[in-house]
Amino acid sequence: MLRRHLLRFHAMGRYWMRVASLYIVLALVGKTWSWVVPTVAQAAGLGPLDASGSGDTSWHYLHVAVDLTLACAGAAVWSVWFRSDRVVSPLLRFAVRAYLFKGMTIYGLMKIGGTQFPAPTLVKLATTFGESSPMGVLWAFMGTSQAYCVFTGALELLGAVLMVFRRTTTLGAVLVLGVMGNVVMLNLCYDVPVKLHAIHYLAGAVFLVAADGRRLVDLFLLDRPVPAAAVEPIFETPRLERLGHYVKVIAAAAFILSSVSTVATMRARFFDVEPPPLYGIWQVERFESDHAEVDPWTQLVVAERGRASLRVASGNRYAYRSKSESGRLQLIARDGSGDGAIELDYVRPGDDQLTITGDGFRVELRRVDDSALSLRNPQFRWISDKPNHRWK
Repeated sequence: MLRRHLLRFHAMGRYWMRVASLYIVLALVGKTWSWVVPTVAQAAGLGPLDASGSGDTSWHYLHVAVDLTLACAGAAVWSVWFRSDRVVSPLLRFAVRAYLFKGMTIYGLMKIGGTQFPAPTLVKLATTFGESSPMGVLWAFMGTSQAYCVFTGALELLGAVLMVFRRTTTLGAVLVLGVMGNVVMLNLCYDVPVKLHAIHYLAGAVFLVAADGRRLVDLFLLDRPVPAAAVEPIFETPRLERLGHYVKVIAAAAFILSSVSTVATMRARFFDVEPPPLYGIWQVERFESDHAEVDPWTQLVVAERGRASLRVASGNRYAYRSKSESGRLQLIARDGSGDGAIELDYVRPGDDQLTITGDGFRVELRRVDDSALSLRNPQFRWISDKPNHRWK
């Protein structure tokens, strides 16, 4: 009886290892199956689902369910046709390593290149702390110190490189486990909508660490001698083994170089650009309107990357996409509300003066010196006799 239960448990464990293997492969080529998700959503009566703007939409959760269903079905077929267990564990371990290598490379380079957490824009700096979202607080915290972003990105990139080689996989997995454990908690606690992605990476690191769990416990907890891990050859001949090693290294290097090029292109296109002509925080000095129902403006912010915000006398603040050139200012509500774009005319009587005219109103504004904002010029000091956090 006991033997039968053990055999059943072993068979179930083998089946779920195959499910995990196929699930990771599907995650690596997830776009291949994206066409299935709308079909399943329609069949389930869920209506059209949107995959943009977040990594935790209903579309993404349904995608996980589709991948898991396909993996379960594929594992059942696998178990019937191929009963051998010899290739399951190596394939699963390789798939997890490839998955972590891809994700850690991209996220690490984005942090190092300053594209994931850019410095806070003028819109963010002009937003009160209480108006910020939890995710906005996190992004401002990270973006304020580019040195810290480079540090965290370098750890992720190092974990990715360690995934390339079997002998360093456990060390890389321990590193990624610590890095992604922190990322998962930040995403959960600050409502960052990429929780699914981060949890997948964390689960992959946990799997790789667990594979060497006994040896790690002996080394770190029980203070026992630990022999070197046996690294079995994948191919039958040393020549093929060397060839496979070279192909793997070349492929990994090519992916890293391609990712560097992508991040550099993104940086050049969206971040290393000239500020708009009306760039700055503009305080309203005079507001005239023919419409009594119009809430007077108090502040206009025109920031980097086409962002802008408008604050009115009632205290409300509105976010816009902006475009300013040739004496014309265009504002489009970022939340999709409003009737199209607001078209305004402007003139610059002086470098720090701005006059905006529109449909029955006229606004005179003066630019605020934003260089005095603390987050614009973060300072590092070894000695702090008077900490400056108490009143700021």
